[in-house]
Amino acid sequence: MLNSRKITRENFVSDFEKTLMHGVIKRKEFIDWKSINNKITLNKIELDFFEELLTTKQNKFIQLRDSLLSADDPSKMVKLCFELLAHTQPNFITKQDKIDILKLSEEIKKGNQKEAQNFINLLKDLGFEEILTTENIRNYFLGVLIGLETHKRKNLGGSSYINEIRPILKEIILNLNKKGNNLTLKEEEQIIYGNTSKQSKKVDFAIMQNNKPKIGIEVNFYTNTGSKPTEIKRSYGQVNQQLSSKKIELVWITDGFGYTLMRKSIGDAFEIHPNIYNTSMVKRFLEKDIESFLKNN
Repeated sequence: MLNSRKITRENFVSDFEKTLMHGVIKRKEFIDWKSINNKITLNKIELDFFEELLTTKQNKFIQLRDSLLSADDPSKMVKLCFELLAHTQPNFITKQDKIDILKLSEEIKKGNQKEAQNFINLLKDLGFEEILTTENIRNYFLGVLIGLETHKRKNLGGSSYINEIRPILKEIILNLNKKGNNLTLKEEEQIIYGNTSKQSKKVDFAIMQNNKPKIGIEVNFYTNTGSKPTEIKRSYGQVNQQLSSKKIELVWITDGFGYTLMRKSIGDAFEIHPNIYNTSMVKRFLEKDIESFLKNN
């Protein structure tokens, strides 16, 4: 346990809550308008087709099927149909379906009428007719793409927080090296704590001394609630014991608005794994904690 973490649960939780950094994504990064506009531009021909399809008085699904079968490459149209339904994965999976979208496109390209009709039937079952009654397909697609940004922000939040923490850790190492420590910072490091490679812990950052791991650091940011505190309660006790036997400390740096809804969970996690810091705590305590740890180990 690092020095500044030798405090009571209540003192930790109180400090943690008072110094939370609620968000990490910048306003300008909240919606990737450039990517959205590029997506609309890349699908111009297909969107033009749908705009025309909306105005026809004939059976729209038959026209869509026949257009797919006659296209030199129907893959973009097939992919767009799924994207209009807010599905962007390469496979489409339901209780009834296991569809490789690229292979489906290839079958339609070969002129496989059965597969083309099966695809049309799928679209009908998914309520695609609602899309074919919209007034403006481009505006509809724009709305879908904006909605999909919510999922992208989950990944962006994690990478943005790592980018937030990295320079702080680099500065800590720079300061400690001025005092005679031979430290380096590595990313995505696998720390072996048992007798085999299976007993290892992958960390976001590792502070190495003379090429040996001394501090493993995991980084997580939660705008909403997350599962990490529960994972710590479940598995970190044994991992900490084995790492400590090798004179390695595991640090968890975490922050975010989500902790306003996880007060009990972060307190429970602290009792199992005291080396928990939010961003403010890292800036205030981590350098001295690491310095003290290195002197004694």
